[in-house]
Amino acid sequence: MDAGVKLKVDCPLDDLAVFGPGVLLYFRFMRTLVVMFMLMLLISVPALLSNYKGKGLELFGNTQPISLQIMRISLANQRYYEWNQLNPS
Repeated sequence: MDAGVKLKVDCPLDDLAVFGPGVLLYFRFMRTLVVMFMLMLLISVPALLSNYKGKGLELFGNTQPISLQIMRISLANQRYYEWNQLNPS
């Protein structure tokens, strides 16, 4: 491939080797990062849904500022149970 030829946006990664090994390695690394972050997102979806359905922020009522709405998907929304409630004896 000539150095003066423009590449298409959807060119194969191997065509980027014309610009040196660093450019090729950079784009391979970016592709790997995208795949890894998508896998991590899929793995974290059950935890996010579990936290979203939690009842830990009920004491703040229905009129919640945006910061509490964001906290709904965090571990802070899990209900806190007293030791007596977990082990009735």
